[in-house]
Amino acid sequence: MISVLPFHLAAQQYAVPLDHVLRVVPMLLPTQLPGAPANIAGVVSIHGQVLPVIDLAHVFHQPELKVDLWTPMIWLRTTARELLIPVSSVEEIGQVEPEQFVEGSHESIKSPLLSGVLSKHDHLLLIMDIEALLSPADEGALAQALADYCGTAQAPAEGAP
Repeated sequence: MISVLPFHLAAQQYAVPLDHVLRVVPMLLPTQLPGAPANIAGVVSIHGQVLPVIDLAHVFHQPELKVDLWTPMIWLRTTARELLIPVSSVEEIGQVEPEQFVEGSHESIKSPLLSGVLSKHDHLLLIMDIEALLSPADEGALAQALADYCGTAQAPAEGAP
């Protein structure tokens, strides 16, 4: 079984692998981060940890997400860092059979941001490759912007190389 956390961004449904999800938190308004890549909405501090907020609407070329106090943010761990993604809504954790999963390397999937597609009963669920949210160049620019903002280099996530 594959465990995923489905969510909506505008009218499209996506999911992230559950093993990358730390928790879902209510919206925190990000502080602008000078020098950050365009897909970074800013940073927030949770329990003293400065976390970048990825603007998925920008990444997926969708209309700007309308946020309010109850807009959920998914707290994720990549190999390089922890980050937040604001989304329209979050659904219950899903368990799917491996045969329902089409790998991201399949010729029918044209986006490097997707690790695959799940065929559900009446729709497709696009599975995000969270490691691809930041290109190496974006990761470098973000690390420098965070270092400038925090006055020190941002430590990588636990278990990161």
